[in-house]
Amino acid sequence: MTDKAIDRDKLIAFARGKLSREESEHVLAAIEADEALSRELEEILQLIRATEELEDEKKNADGRLTIGEPILKYILRIAAVLVVLLGASVLASELTKGRYHDLARVDRVDFGVRWRGDAEEQIEWARREFVGGDRDAAIRELERIVQLRPAGESMSVVHLMAGQMLLTTAEESVCGLFPRYDRQRVTRGMDHLAFAAQSTNNRVAEEAHWFRLKGFLMLDKPEEAKKEGEEVMRRHGEYENQTVILLDEIHNQRL
Repeated sequence: MTDKAIDRDKLIAFARGKLSREESEHVLAAIEADEALSRELEEILQLIRATEELEDEKKNADGRLTIGEPILKYILRIAAVLVVLLGASVLASELTKGRYHDLARVDRVDFGVRWRGDAEEQIEWARREFVGGDRDAAIRELERIVQLRPAGESMSVVHLMAGQMLLTTAEESVCGLFPRYDRQRVTRGMDHLAFAAQSTNNRVAEEAHWFRLKGFLMLDKPEEAKKEGEEVMRRHGEYENQTVILLDEIHNQRL
């Protein structure tokens, strides 16, 4: 039979070690004598252990949050700053870009003009190297050919290709920002194209004038670009429609 003097509160205090020595001895004697009190004490101990485990988990979670939150806030702050800086860089990049920069860009070259005669194998090698990615090696080979055979049968094509390659590779940037054209590279390309523009082959001359149009835009010289465009249109060739569109865009940019 349960000892009425030992209530649940006293058992809880006993389990938590809150009683004096004399009281603890009294409760312990009652528990040993009463099986019901013993079972009740076991239940209390289980509840206490479960409560302590929950509290420990909460403390650990709070500790993780306490450590993690400042780091998370710091990361978010850095990310926000980077976004602002990136946005400012993009804006500055657009503002500092030349007025005709996008119109001047040459994304790719087909090298549609065929050649035969002098240095045919070397010219084809240079074309393959350029398409394969070794662009500077291709340009060096074409300029070497020009120096060795300045009056060769294929030289107008070599000059055309060298000029096309130089303009195609003239754009520079810093990780995609602040794009510009290497004026020295553009000038070298324009010299080659001036030679090719004198060719009696209408296709070679047309392409040379078209790329010189692009080159003058790279140099921010719209009036000279317009004259090259008129030369292209006079020949009524493959680039005529593109030239009409480009000249109209140049006109709109100047308004």
